[in-house]
Amino acid sequence: MDAKKFYEEFGKEEATQVAIAAGTNLDYFKQIMYGNRLPSHKLTVKLEESSGGRMTRKHLRPDIYGDPSEKAA
Repeated sequence: MDAKKFYEEFGKEEATQVAIAAGTNLDYFKQIMYGNRLPSHKLTVKLEESSGGRMTRKHLRPDIYGDPSEKAA
């Protein structure tokens, strides 16, 4: 799941807790959620871990971790 779906499903409180556990804050998480920022490799891994795997690096950074065959031509 990506950041936007996570926020929609689990809400502001859970997103805040996950962001803080990953070493960032809700404002930056929202930047990621709206596509204004891309999380670094390190932050991507931390978000995946702090969300208990509910957010995945594949969905947070498909440009790095996604399946190249899924990209539109």
